[in-house]
Amino acid sequence: MMRILIKIEYVGSNYHGWQKQANLPTIQGILEKTLSNFLKQNITLFGCGRTDAKVHAKSQYAHFDCESSFDFSRLPLAINNMLPKDIMIVSARQVSNDFHARFSAKKKIYRYYIYNNIVRSPLLNEFSLHVPVKLDIKKMKKACKMFVGEHNFTAFCTKREFEDRFFNVRKIYSLKMKKRKNLICFEICGNGFLYNMVRIIIGTILDVGKNKIETKQIKKMFVSKNRCEAGETLPPHGLILYDVIY
Repeated sequence: MMRILIKIEYVGSNYHGWQKQANLPTIQGILEKTLSNFLKQNITLFGCGRTDAKVHAKSQYAHFDCESSFDFSRLPLAINNMLPKDIMIVSARQVSNDFHARFSAKKKIYRYYIYNNIVRSPLLNEFSLHVPVKLDIKKMKKACKMFVGEHNFTAFCTKREFEDRFFNVRKIYSLKMKKRKNLICFEICGNGFLYNMVRIIIGTILDVGKNKIETKQIKKMFVSKNRCEAGETLPPHGLILYDVIY
């Protein structure tokens, strides 16, 4: 038995997220079916994380166990023509049997894109959030710094029944904001992220840029742990799982 790690790139627009769901098209579901048919054995994928519906990935990682003498370095060339054009296996390699795509990950990097212009861009529409109003870029960059460090992010996540707010502590290593012409890119790196955490953090920073809230209020949100005080959960299509560090 060998353990194989694959790197996957996909456009999430046509899918109900990463995680396999009955009777719904998902990234995991399509990959498992295709790999199982190709390798002629049942394949179960374990992803580094679950992206939501319509979220994209440049570097999603997943591992699986199998019995095969196939040269897995050739897997992308052998299997990509069997996959939809919006899902590609970028690379594949054997890893140790104690490796886990999720639990061995040290850092994850996400990017969120905003197109800040009065007129919408058809070319960027699928990969960025259109914001037609003027933003205070200086204030937004200042707000980014407020999230760096170890904090309880209860105010910046959508609560799920099995989660306990006292264990919602995560460490953000960096949160950078770059603007090139009308396109704004947020890049956030952390040791882990809660449900909708990135989209809520960027939504809060966006509210700062719209002068709906002041930067100093962010500190109070960490203390209050009140989701209602933070910004809205931004739409998923501007979000990309950009990289995972092992």
